[in-house]
Amino acid sequence: MPYHVATSFAEMATLLGQAQARFTLLAGGTDLMVARREQLLEAPVLDISRVPELRTIALEDGKLVIGSTVTYRQLLEAPLVQRHCPLLQETARRTGSVQIQNLGTLGGNVVNASPAGDSLTALVALEAEVEVFWQGKRHVKPIGDFVRGPGRVDLPPNGVVTRFFIPLVEAPWGSGFYKLVNRAYPQHPMAIAVVSAAVVVKRAPGENRLLWARVALGAVAPTPVRARESEALLCGQVPEATCVQRAAQAAVQAVSPIDDVRASAAYRRQVTPAVVEKALRAALEACQ
Repeated sequence: MPYHVATSFAEMATLLGQAQARFTLLAGGTDLMVARREQLLEAPVLDISRVPELRTIALEDGKLVIGSTVTYRQLLEAPLVQRHCPLLQETARRTGSVQIQNLGTLGGNVVNASPAGDSLTALVALEAEVEVFWQGKRHVKPIGDFVRGPGRVDLPPNGVVTRFFIPLVEAPWGSGFYKLVNRAYPQHPMAIAVVSAAVVVKRAPGENRLLWARVALGAVAPTPVRARESEALLCGQVPEATCVQRAAQAAVQAVSPIDDVRASAAYRRQVTPAVVEKALRAALEACQ
């Protein structure tokens, strides 16, 4: 297997620009090495894990900017993520084992494009944007346009995801995440979501009324989806119990699940309202 290492952004750009074949990009390798072991990987590998510019977390122009090779461990330990994006920190905490958290990257999880990806569902709720570097230029697009289906993203040959942009929300606001799993221990980090929900809410200052809400669902469609009907029911409302329950029930209208080894489509539809309600109540409780 041909293997190349880039130690700077310029070196990465040069290697990508000169390549005669499509590279497979290596960051954490938690999915890539499995594919290699199962002989699903033949393309030459470009290791981008040592490019410093891709491992930064910063604030720029009212956005939290996270490099694509930032690991889950970095997300868990970064004060900027704790302060401005606890939702992403919570999904990082629920992703994989300690070993996977130490190596797995945010960009790798997004490009893997699993419908059940926890951080991907969170990024949809956060209305994040993805930056792609391709042919010497940077291209930015919404995360919802970037992910096309299971294992499919809008990434051209030898393009590379470089950064994520997450708009900051002024207080008072809150976020919540909940995923239903079918393990005996629901908080087990290795458990893959049967249904998950990521919620962000914004209150009117000095009031109990919600200005807006974003509700994203995972593992219920080919990609994470927004529950627009739920969001519409919450917008401008005081989130009393009946309002929360109606919004949670409306989330079913956004799902198009399948039967797989973890659950049936019918079961996913049945439990979606309960999952959304738990995430929504967590977001409302965190709204300060």
